Amino acid sequence: MTATKPRQAKKESGTSSSALCGKDPLLRFMMDKLRTPLRAAICAALIHGIAYFGAGLWVNHAYKGAKFTGIFDPVEIWWGSFLWLVVVPIFWAYFVWQPVGISKVIDSLHRNGVIFRPGEIEDSESTSPKPLTENRDLFSRVSAAHNRSFWPVMALLATSVAVFLYEVFLVPLSTLAEPVFWDVDPRTHSLLLVLVGFNTYIIVSFALRTLAMTIELRVFFRNRSSITTIHPLHPDECGGFGALGTFAARLGGIGIMTGFWAAFLAYYPMIAGYPPQLNLITAMLYVAYAVITPICLIMPIWSAHKAMQRFRDFQLSVISHEIEGLVASSVRRLDIMRQAPNVKPLQADVDQMGYLKQMYQFVMSTTPVWPISVPSIRRFSITASLPLVSGLLPLAIDITLQLVSG
Repeated sequence: MTATKPRQAKKESGTSSSALCGKDPLLRFMMDKLRTPLRAAICAALIHGIAYFGAGLWVNHAYKGAKFTGIFDPVEIWWGSFLWLVVVPIFWAYFVWQPVGISKVIDSLHRNGVIFRPGEIEDSESTSPKPLTENRDLFSRVSAAHNRSFWPVMALLATSVAVFLYEVFLVPLSTLAEPVFWDVDPRTHSLLLVLVGFNTYIIVSFALRTLAMTIELRVFFRNRSSITTIHPLHPDECGGFGALGTFAARLGGIGIMTGFWAAFLAYYPMIAGYPPQLNLITAMLYVAYAVITPICLIMPIWSAHKAMQRFRDFQLSVISHEIEGLVASSVRRLDIMRQAPNVKPLQADVDQMGYLKQMYQFVMSTTPVWPISVPSIRRFSITASLPLVSGLLPLAIDITLQLVSG
């Protein structure tokens, strides 16, 4: 009997994750076959590694003697290996992780009892506003949003536009000097377009689904009844909302990865003896890193932060009104004491006001208003700064030295 419980819980968790796949056939297929982010990354590395090295070796053999950048060119092989064996597998891992991560966040919030769930009995003495009966569960909101056909259709349209722009603008630019082996043969070029389109769809679909989740979080936490309680001394240091902050920090890893990609793109020519380069693509990646990193971190947690702040302010206002009532009552009693000396003394009111003041300070100092802890923010900031330090700073020093020596 006890052995079946973990299995049953695991099955329910998998069902929750699959419900968040929506109507995206690719995500459903990858969740069903790959299941974990690690398997997705390994599968992506194998598929793209075979495609990259297979196409490169075949073109080198079939077009021997022709003028093109082969796969064994020092700059090309380092760039291609990093792109197809590192960057793309990370995106696949994030794509499969997203529904699992969202499911774990909602499960954690429900398990900690900090957000409203339909059918739960509210404490009659709770200071939080009573939940509205028409308020839906957070999981049902997010799953309903992800099940809209709008998102995969938009992802397909955006992918088509991206592949068209790549074919019309980027490919001619790359062949002005010397074509890469992908573009030598129509078959390898078609294979490249398939890989670009497939991975573009994964990136766009991931971004749109993240946007849909953020919109539903905003709608849910905008309701004043969304938060039922905040645990002041919860071990996650976020009042029970720590899972949401962990999800946001992991999501911000996409921006950090973009920064490392830009740093690698700037410095990998040094492997072949060329100076570091800061071209248009590298600059665009650095801009994307500077924009995406804070957005991915703040976007999922901002609405929860505002709701937590509103909940704490409501508790403080209750205590404040109680103190104001005691002060008003004491002032009236002082006025009566001038005429009737035998009136009950004010010491009890003074003691109660002291207790309420301590309670006010306790709530103010221990009730968190951010679903991410300070140590997590510190670790994330240090990690997020590494691409900037490792990329732009040495490049700036190199440019400065060239200007001084020139």
